[in-house]
Amino acid sequence: MVVEPPRSARTVLLCDDQSELRDAIILLLGNFPRFRVVGQATDGVSCLRRIADSRPDIVIMDVSLPGGGVDLVRSARAGHPDMHIVMFSGHDEASMQADMLAAGADCYVIKTGRLKPLRGHGQPVGGGPRTGRSGRTSHRPASVPGW
Repeated sequence: MVVEPPRSARTVLLCDDQSELRDAIILLLGNFPRFRVVGQATDGVSCLRRIADSRPDIVIMDVSLPGGGVDLVRSARAGHPDMHIVMFSGHDEASMQADMLAAGADCYVIKTGRLKPLRGHGQPVGGGPRTGRSGRTSHRPASVPGW
């Protein structure tokens, strides 16, 4: 018997090559019934395959994912325009952030040792406005519906 999540549950795919980090995110999201992790991927090819198979609402993607980067974000966005892409990175360079947002990521969260930003409290990095995939500039916190 398959138990379906509540209709309001947002499905999440984790794409990171560090198993400890994926486990920590799963533990964090497990505290919030509005999220349901539907899969994991450790490289760009498996990330795209899992996106196609599970059609998640949200993808949390490591910037340094093997086979990842800007091209992976563009491919994911092209095939699934309504999916929300959250970039999770140890890199805080402004050019990297700008590239990922321009490629179609919805927000960019820096790995600071605290996972609180992934609960929806992430701010656009750099303190200034950001231009998202809509082309509009926003001064408010980066948001992913349901977070």
